[in-house]
Amino acid sequence: MFQLYKCICTILCVLALPFCGKAQSELGSYFLEGTWAARELNVTDTLHGAIEIYLPGLYFESHHNNRISLSDVLDNNDGTASLNFGNVISQLEDNNIFENNLKVNTIGVAVKFKSFQIDLRHNTRLNSTINYPRELVQLIFQGNAQFIGEEVEFGPAINYKAYHEYSLGVSKQFGALALGGRVKYLSGVGFLRTGNSHASLFTSDDVFQLTFETDYAFSTFNTVDIDGVRDFTFRGGNIGENFFSPNNGVAFDLGASIAVNEKLKLSASVLDIGSISWDEETTLFESQGVFTYEGIDLDDFLLNDSVEFEIKLDTIEGVLAFNEATTTARSSLITQIYFAGQYRLNNKLTLGALIHLNDREDSSPAIGLNAQYFITETFLLGMNYGYRKDNFSNLGLQFSGKIGPLVVFGNTDNIISVLSNENFGFNGRLGIGLSF
Repeated sequence: MFQLYKCICTILCVLALPFCGKAQSELGSYFLEGTWAARELNVTDTLHGAIEIYLPGLYFESHHNNRISLSDVLDNNDGTASLNFGNVISQLEDNNIFENNLKVNTIGVAVKFKSFQIDLRHNTRLNSTINYPRELVQLIFQGNAQFIGEEVEFGPAINYKAYHEYSLGVSKQFGALALGGRVKYLSGVGFLRTGNSHASLFTSDDVFQLTFETDYAFSTFNTVDIDGVRDFTFRGGNIGENFFSPNNGVAFDLGASIAVNEKLKLSASVLDIGSISWDEETTLFESQGVFTYEGIDLDDFLLNDSVEFEIKLDTIEGVLAFNEATTTARSSLITQIYFAGQYRLNNKLTLGALIHLNDREDSSPAIGLNAQYFITETFLLGMNYGYRKDNFSNLGLQFSGKIGPLVVFGNTDNIISVLSNENFGFNGRLGIGLSF
């Protein structure tokens, strides 16, 4: 099968669908006091034990700008599931955004002294955003015959990075006030970011004439290999390598909390102030030009393996192939800010509220409400409600429990996404640890 077809599908699937689903902010985990998830979101969160060992855990979030559910993608006819891209396309808007984030907590340790706490940890993180027009999906799965006499834009804008994160966090207690900070060394694993993303196709009714116009460029490290238009390999960055990459950076977290009285606690944190520099082995790929070819259907262009098509490729390759040059780039992390409060009504019930902000241009504040019921001193069940821009239906669940030294916890800010086809964003966190 033609490599261009495979590369487009692979990029969409790998970058846009790590779990299948504009990403949500993490809300409920902030209130899981004593877990490494809460300390990750505010470095002043108090450890339960004198020594905490962080075992592998996972955080993921996924969002699409409109309501595409699994039932839209799959048809179930006579007990056999099949893909239905017509349903998917009908749900798409003119411009669409997939955003996905993944954090793998591998290992860590924390120690509590009399008036201060310290923790060391390693995480692996992946962030991806794709902004794509509906016509891109139509061209891939339905061909260009539907666009005779029209010029359609199909170039996706992509921002992807994967990196290892090594961190040292310290917090100090000053009476009722706690202050803390975390420094993080970032080792780049993979990177891809588009600059110009113009790519259009005009299909004439004159002998099915095609006119391609491109002004498309992207910078990449350890993510994409290109050899003409025939051989396009997407690797996505292997998180099992580049533990200490030539491309690296530094980031910082800050946190503060104050116990107003025995029942009320107020806190704030700022996360991910920093960036990664991609100065080594980073490549700029550019395609720029106009090319006209007669008598070809895009279905053939994408799917045909015939000898005749190989000849057509020889003609097209000179125009659509990417030029290659070395480059440098820098990608900033998305800085997040939390303001929160928790009130202990009694020994069984605690209520919480927070506001979450980030420094993205298109972002808006998220508001979270939380209620926790302590079944025992070491086991709680909680419920989250979150408001995000234009979305009121965010209802989540959480739990935290300790059996001997083993600590287990989990949180999702939107369980409705799992139970219903009517929502389009989901996040979740699961983790385990040891507390002594």
